Amino acid sequence: MDYLRIYFDFMDGLFYFFTLEFFTSLNNPNYNINRKKSMRSIYLIFRLLYAIPETIPFSSTIIFTSDLLYTYIMSRKKIRTAISKFLKLEVYAILSTMIIFIIHSFFANDFYDINNNALYYNYKSLICSSLMYILLCLFVYSKRFLALRNKKHHGVLFCVATGLSVFVLSGLSLALLSGRFEISEALPIIFSLVFVVVTIILMSYNNIILSLEENAKQEILISKYELQSAYYQDMKKYMDSFRSLRHDFKNHLIILNTYAEQNDTEKLQNYLNKITDTLTDASVIQTPHDLISAILNTKALACREKKINFQQNCYFSDINISDYHLIKILGNILDNAITAAGKLENGFISFSMEQSDTYLHITCENNHKEKIIKKDGHFVTTKENANMFHGLGIKNIQSSIDELNGTLDIDYDDSMFTVSILIPNYY
Repeated sequence: MDYLRIYFDFMDGLFYFFTLEFFTSLNNPNYNINRKKSMRSIYLIFRLLYAIPETIPFSSTIIFTSDLLYTYIMSRKKIRTAISKFLKLEVYAILSTMIIFIIHSFFANDFYDINNNALYYNYKSLICSSLMYILLCLFVYSKRFLALRNKKHHGVLFCVATGLSVFVLSGLSLALLSGRFEISEALPIIFSLVFVVVTIILMSYNNIILSLEENAKQEILISKYELQSAYYQDMKKYMDSFRSLRHDFKNHLIILNTYAEQNDTEKLQNYLNKITDTLTDASVIQTPHDLISAILNTKALACREKKINFQQNCYFSDINISDYHLIKILGNILDNAITAAGKLENGFISFSMEQSDTYLHITCENNHKEKIIKKDGHFVTTKENANMFHGLGIKNIQSSIDELNGTLDIDYDDSMFTVSILIPNYY
């Protein structure tokens, strides 16, 4: 058995698969993350078995079909999404591999080795496949670093250093394989390059972590500002509504008195209902904590827009929990509840938050119509856009609760979903 050939075939397929997986998940709202591990195992086993025989009939068709099938399954069987992702991958793979191959051959001037040294050609093809994946990752990650609000140059420097080191080391490997350099001549270059890369990594790592932490804090501050801004706008609507009601108060009394003198109870009741509805629509939730008030008012407004019956009860005097965790926990709980209840004509959400001894007890209950499945400790659903259902937010909620040494209990049936949380809240 030719183990070296199997190695080259499998590794080439491995880097292609990494690129396929990356492309399939990139900006794909239908990406089925719950099947990622199982599909990855199945595909890699297939690639290993495919690499063992030296020749396979219709090999190109088999690979083409398997790659398209993988994209189709991971895109939740959305055929248009799968075809679009697959075609983009093929275009990128062909163009990037060709460009890398040509550029390297131009600078290395290794056309003779490509034509006369099979081992050299196999190594070069493998390096081109790996660079195809690495450069894609670096490009995407660089864009994400550039999106940060500060210290973005550390991340970009890290990506550039990584890309150059991979390219230079791969070139040296091929040069040694072709016999153009002795290992003793290449060692100083390799050592210097490794030293520079390690130095850049050590210098950039801490700055990247600090940048991510600071960026996360800024995102929370922005979220807090937006919530409070929405809260103040609701307060303004509330006050404007009362000013309007007070301004027209005399006219309202005249109309009500007229209906009463005429004994027209139906018109009297309808008019009173209109006034009551005006007050209800403009009502603002007020709690002892401004940020919690802002969150609840923002979510209550979303419920009114979706015609969801939102009920809330808050009984606490003080909160000693960071704004970061409050936004993360309450935002995810209510967002998930609104998403589920909003799919029903009679959707409703019942939310409560009260102090119980030294713990803050948070409960959120909503109705739903989807089939919920618990898989590997995570909640999923059989419906479309499952990543928008309870499963995604609960992971974020759980991480905050773990940091706060709290507990999370979830109860559900075919029509109701209830989240119950206990968090230490010492005065």
